[in-house]
Amino acid sequence: PVSADPSQLEQLVFNLVLNARDAMPNGGEVTVRLRHETVERTRNVGDMSLTPGAYVVADVIDTGVGMDDEVRQRLFEPFFTTKEVNRGTGLGLAVCHGIVARHHGAIEVESAPGRGTRFTVWLPVWTGTISWARAQSASSNPGRSQPCGWAPASNDSNGRHATSPHGATGMHAPWPSHTVPGPH
Repeated sequence: PVSADPSQLEQLVFNLVLNARDAMPNGGEVTVRLRHETVERTRNVGDMSLTPGAYVVADVIDTGVGMDDEVRQRLFEPFFTTKEVNRGTGLGLAVCHGIVARHHGAIEVESAPGRGTRFTVWLPVWTGTISWARAQSASSNPGRSQPCGWAPASNDSNGRHATSPHGATGMHAPWPSHTVPGPH
């Protein structure tokens, strides 16, 4: 697990998947994978750096239109958007960047026009212990970091999750071309 505000993790995943959906106007596939990774020495990731230690790593991968270098360079700027007017504020990825930074992680994007996009998020594994009283206090105080189960899991009964021998877990879903339109 990671030590994080669960609502911020939900926001992080929601924004990444929503952007993946928007990048596939004619349909496509979104894949979300979780895995463990150990960083042996300090590593720069975009404008962030990872210190040595254990991380839970999430990949959000789409088969959408992809991005060029110019867009990738500005991706996490507040109010930067490539979407049509009234289709986005340009805050979603800036919020993702902020959430990851507050949790001492890193976020990286790989993309090319016509080749889709992969966002990779690293969050440090939580290794502490927590008392029952502290757990009760954390759950009654939303917005505070607490241990939560954002970690690779086992297969579920309907086959949507697949676990590799290396501990990676993922979910793969087709996205139809007739997606629900954005806000009007």
